[in-house]
Order: sequence, then C-alpha cells, then structure tokens
Amino acid sequence: MDDDRVQIAVGSRFAAGATTERFGAHRGLISRTMIGLAHLLLGGALPPLSDPMSGMFAVRRQCVDLAALAPRGYKILLEVVVRSRLAGVRDVPIQFGARSAGTSKLTLRIGLIYLVQLVCLCWARGRWWLFPLTAALAAAVVWLVAVRP
Repeated sequence: MDDDRVQIAVGSRFAAGATTERFGAHRGLISRTMIGLAHLLLGGALPPLSDPMSGMFAVRRQCVDLAALAPRGYKILLEVVVRSRLAGVRDVPIQFGARSAGTSKLTLRIGLIYLVQLVCLCWARGRWWLFPLTAALAAAVVWLVAVRP
C-alpha cells in the first residue's frame, strides 16, 4: 500500500476492472443481498467498500484495534473495518475465477452466523434501533440461502 491514507486494501469482485467467471444468478443475488444488507444496517460505520464480503484484504497492523474484535464466521473483513473504525479503504479489482475444487461454504447456518455478526456490529456502533429491521431482513436472507435452485 503505497498511499499512507490507505489503511486497508480489499480485493473486490465488484470494483471497476474486476472480472468474475460463471457467477450464477442465484449466487449473485445472495452476494448482492448480503452486501446491500451490510451497507443498509451499518450505514456510515461501513466505509464505501464495493465488496465487504471479500476474504482478500491487507490491512496496516497499527490501524487495527485487536481488543475490539469479536469475529464470527468467515466474514472477518466487516469486523476489522467496523470495529477498528477504518476509513482509508481502497478497492482493488480482482479476477474471480470459477471454483476448481470443493464446494461453497455458504449454508443456512453460515447465513445465520453472518446475520448475528451484523446485529452485533449494529449494536456495537449504537445502531441498536435497527434490530427489528434486521430481524425482518434475516427472514429474507434465510429464505434466499435455504431455497437453492
């Protein structure tokens, strides 16, 4: 990271110049829904990331508040960015290829863990009043994850 204002660089499937191979409609819908949910519920606590679900990122160690972290599931990026109050974010376009082995980690259980993480992050940032909305949206996410084509 050559710019001192950048605290975290995130590999993004949705940044300008990024490419995705065989990203099915159902998977795309789930991904966009989860991203939209994060931006809706976390509001200004979440800096302008095009892909807060990314698992590929590099962060300046001194910018992370390790004592504040309480990660759940696979989405550590949300935890790091929100609880450490990182604002200097840079999206880096990536080439997201087709899966060559294994299967998706996305299950109903993982979807629920993600929702719990969002609720905890909302609460931690004083956005507890969004809890009823979160519960309603949780039902929609559970339906999206559980109903696979």
